[in-house]
Amino acid sequence: MQELTQKEKQILYLRKVEFYSQDEIADELNYSKRQIQRIQKSAEEKIINDYVIKTLKESPLKGAF
Repeated sequence: MQELTQKEKQILYLRKVEFYSQDEIADELNYSKRQIQRIQKSAEEKIINDYVIKTLKESPLKGAF
């Protein structure tokens, strides 16, 4: 399982729980909007990859691939 960095956790929390815009987060954390986009994308990819790996490991069709 890939661990999220503190910044990734913070940005995802602000985006998905507090519903901040990327501009608001960039202003609050003193990052550019582009940096926020990259960090958020990285965090989401880690979460998705972990889910896919976990799902494939638990799949009854595991040996079929």
